[in-house]
Amino acid sequence: MFYSDDTMHKIYEDKGNFDFTYQLPQMFYSFIISTILQTLLKFLGLFEQNIITYKNNNKTDKLKRKLLFIIKFKIIIFFIITYVLLAFFLVYLGCFCAVYKNT
Repeated sequence: MFYSDDTMHKIYEDKGNFDFTYQLPQMFYSFIISTILQTLLKFLGLFEQNIITYKNNNKTDKLKRKLLFIIKFKIIIFFIITYVLLAFFLVYLGCFCAVYKNT
């Protein structure tokens, strides 16, 4: 995602050799973004604790409805975010592949 003309030119100047210090900021940015996305998707995708609480709670229907709403909300938001990210990655990959063949 962080490749630009400067990056491609730097690789060309280095004759394909890997320059770790030049790539380090890009690696760090990728790490931060992927960690944030992973944490968000784990929070929305893993809801077994809510299901266990729902199954073990026999006291009030109000709490059960609230837990069921939370589970449904997490599932809906998870799928919306997943499909938006997939659409973005599809467009990005298509653009990258269209430009990459010219380099």
